[in-house]
Amino acid sequence: MTVSGNFGASRSGVTNANGYFSFSVTPTNVGGPFTLLYSVTGPPGSYTTNQGSLTVTPPILVPRDKVLEGVTIAGETGIMPNMATRNPNGIGVGRSVALQYWTGGSSTIYFKPQKGFFDGVDSWTYVSEPNLVPSNVKKGVSILGVTGTLQGALPTHGSKSWTTPGTYTWTVPEGVSSVLVGIYGAGGSGDFHPGGYIPGIGNRSPIGGGGGGGAFGLAFVALTPGQNISITVGGVGAGTKNSSFGDLIVNGGKSFSAYAPINELTSAKGGEAPTGAGFIAGSKGGDAYWGSSTSVSGASGGGPAGPGQTSGAGGPTFPGSIFPAGGYGGADVGVAGSPGGGAGSKGTPGDGAVYIFW
Repeated sequence: MTVSGNFGASRSGVTNANGYFSFSVTPTNVGGPFTLLYSVTGPPGSYTTNQGSLTVTPPILVPRDKVLEGVTIAGETGIMPNMATRNPNGIGVGRSVALQYWTGGSSTIYFKPQKGFFDGVDSWTYVSEPNLVPSNVKKGVSILGVTGTLQGALPTHGSKSWTTPGTYTWTVPEGVSSVLVGIYGAGGSGDFHPGGYIPGIGNRSPIGGGGGGGAFGLAFVALTPGQNISITVGGVGAGTKNSSFGDLIVNGGKSFSAYAPINELTSAKGGEAPTGAGFIAGSKGGDAYWGSSTSVSGASGGGPAGPGQTSGAGGPTFPGSIFPAGGYGGADVGVAGSPGGGAGSKGTPGDGAVYIFW
């Protein structure tokens, strides 16, 4: 008997002892159902054939590299490594070194594992970094479970200064427990009037006056490493003539106004020496004066050698001091000396300053 059909193959054979014909066939066409066609060749007699059909589906293509090693699907045995049971680097079952790692410049570490199956239970990929040890990590800092013990070289002596008007924050370095602080207030502004009528006041002769000098304060301050200290340097643009280190404040010089009523015209005084808690010494800024000239000098700022001088004089000197002398009082025009010099009648006052030593 021969069986054929549109599935693209035929098969011939003889019946077995029971009169049945069994066969296997490899079709070449995919699809169906295809009607089975029977052709019987034999001695005369009656034959029974069961009609039927055959549907042919595409063969199953099994990607071996996607099947776990040791597992067979449709006759194909997988070759994907089982990283959960392997010990490729000799440090333990389920432990494999990463092919690559990357941080991208951030605090996140990305690992590219070896090719294979990881069960998510006890399979790991890793990178060895011999420098990731406690002695290379700052004390108190933990990186990937490694807590540092490195203290580094503690500073024994140092200094820092702020001389530009504005507000700052300083973090106390490791090893620093106290500082010697010198604080200078900014100088006051001068002013002049060329003479003539002032609305609401009346006629005025030409006058001018200088600004007072800023004061100076000296203090020892106990600190804690890591502590943040707020610092203000007085001067033009800072919104204040006073300077400060933490809670310690030193006054700037007073300013002169040539447009005040005649009975309110007063000389610009220097900033008063600080006497509050924490200060161990201080000096007053120099007092300026005013007169019937539009060209008047400012007073000098106070300093470690003593109070500031009167209008036009230089700041007090202190040879060998680690702190600078108070700034000179400004001439009628130009910029007064810093730190703390009062401005002349047409000039610009000197800025304040903060100096620290440890």
